[in-house]
Amino acid sequence: MPPLARRSFLQVASLFGAGAFLAACTPARPDFAGPESETLRRLVLLYTNDEHGWVEPTGEYGGAAGMYGLWQRQEAYDPAGPFLALSGGDSWIGPPISTWFAGQSMVDIMGAMGYAAAALGNHDFDFGLDVLRQRQAQAAYPLLSANIRRRSDGAIPDFLQPYTIRQVNGIRVGLLGLTTLETPWDTPPSHVAELDFIALDQTLREVVPQARAEGAELLVVLAHLCTSSLRTLVPLAVELGIPILCGAHCHEEVVERVDGVTIVQSGSFLHNYIRLALLFDTANRQVVEIDASLQPNTGGRPDADMAARVASWRAQVPAELFEPIGYLGTKIGWNTPQMARLVTTPWLEAYGLAQAAVFSPRYVQSLPAGEITRAAIL
Repeated sequence: MPPLARRSFLQVASLFGAGAFLAACTPARPDFAGPESETLRRLVLLYTNDEHGWVEPTGEYGGAAGMYGLWQRQEAYDPAGPFLALSGGDSWIGPPISTWFAGQSMVDIMGAMGYAAAALGNHDFDFGLDVLRQRQAQAAYPLLSANIRRRSDGAIPDFLQPYTIRQVNGIRVGLLGLTTLETPWDTPPSHVAELDFIALDQTLREVVPQARAEGAELLVVLAHLCTSSLRTLVPLAVELGIPILCGAHCHEEVVERVDGVTIVQSGSFLHNYIRLALLFDTANRQVVEIDASLQPNTGGRPDADMAARVASWRAQVPAELFEPIGYLGTKIGWNTPQMARLVTTPWLEAYGLAQAAVFSPRYVQSLPAGEITRAAIL
């Protein structure tokens, strides 16, 4: 078992007891949650966050094709069955296969994987609102955020939905989106200058009754928020009857239960996915049984059609991006003085009015030893 997955499973064990630890370590079964009846219905949520365009295999991780293969063979996944594939946002800023196409390739691949909805993350604004509207028009699934409003009139922007309701296996599932309040300083500020980001508790108190009035029975929040922020929302989630909070933004691997509310986060870069299998009582509108686990995207057999789709996008990336432009004798680590000098010098050159450049390693990745390409820099 990979070390990161082992830590996550131990976390599950400490929070849910030995039974949950055994469930997490056992190969996933789509029918784990006992028998169905007229009112007891089964549902499996497959959740990722902060995919950042990493659809190609990297090291031990299988990328989009590997994950889709695992979903099919390990979960018996069928988009038309009792499943919902969901994302917590920050889907497309990353390697050239996504960034070069301003996220178009990522939206296409996620659509082919059957994603039903995605929260909007701060980095989904990085190409500007016009491109975001293009991605929304392209997507086969809605982009969700209930706490973003137009500053001019307080309305939900035209490229968003606050929530969507999907009927799956007789359950009307309300999927609500939330976006981090850090967005105005975690994306170019000019891109969101015409938007307001509303307080999270205020948003839930306003939107949950609306979703309920439209028939939502089971509420799931897709939140581009760190786990610490989700924990502060637990008392309100209990009050409003929200059993599942799916997080993102901080690239954490989390499976925990707080006061009856399940909180999950899959990490990042399609290295893992969260499996939430539950039995839902439609008569009483409540979750009867739930099993949450972190599943590593390793060791699977890649789906051939998905691998071909990824390869098709890779073939469209200009070949010169992968031609060597330099060489490193040793790795430059993401949080080193050498990396700070490497990135701040061109920043100062790019912004002629700036007198200083401040380095934060939060979004910086290491450069490995060996040949350097434009793709690696990008």
